[in-house]
Amino acid sequence: MTTSETGDAEARREHARVLRIRNWSTAVDIMAGRKPRPTVCFPAMTLEAMRRGIASSPSGLMIVSAHFSTYFLLLDLATPLGLPFLVLTSQEGVAFWRENRGLIPDAVQFVSALTPRDLRNCRQKRCILFCMADYAASGLANAYAPLLGRLRYLTIAWAKIATRLECDVFPVIAHHVDERLDVLVDHVPGGQHDAYALATRVIRRLDAFMKLDPDAWELASLLIESYPVPDDYGAEPARREMLHLAQSDIGIRSALRSALAHGEVV
Repeated sequence: MTTSETGDAEARREHARVLRIRNWSTAVDIMAGRKPRPTVCFPAMTLEAMRRGIASSPSGLMIVSAHFSTYFLLLDLATPLGLPFLVLTSQEGVAFWRENRGLIPDAVQFVSALTPRDLRNCRQKRCILFCMADYAASGLANAYAPLLGRLRYLTIAWAKIATRLECDVFPVIAHHVDERLDVLVDHVPGGQHDAYALATRVIRRLDAFMKLDPDAWELASLLIESYPVPDDYGAEPARREMLHLAQSDIGIRSALRSALAHGEVV
């Protein structure tokens, strides 16, 4: 790597760090009541319906989110549900939220890695696993979460956890419309064994979100400090990364290759 490339990489890392801290600070303002609470609007699921779905589910529970604003769900869901929330975020995120512990319900714990016990507790519905996009920046040494540089690939990592634990999954996606922040909530019932099919459904939501908020792609590409994202990111790099991911887990290799062969992934 040349001196110029090294400097560019350092600048990207610093820009990513500034963006993360700014976003977390906005989330703190939302939680503290200094900024308005986001509007939850999804045709099939309001926040109250999400509460009911979580409360009545016999399966393990997992919420996946790609936007800082959705931390407010920890306030709206953790206390009334009476279940511990295990929030998987980056090491930097763990430190930030430790400093703002007073805003967070006692039931919420921030971690930068998952233990076998955590996974068992999630499977047995003794806790809710809440995955934030920024967890990937922590460099997890965890077989369930391979590091890849785009939200769609992180989604497959989430889907791998969910299918192995047979979790109900609640994808939560946010986007800005003028001065308004909408939060879209979906529900994918548990018991599915096809990680790719689950990821595809969530990815469709992510793609819709990206079209609504183009700046999100910039943030997504900056989240991963250890994995370079080429400027000419297009179909071929994406296909190569999908194949790389397929090689990392024999359980979804054939499904990914089949999708690539049929042109379902670009």
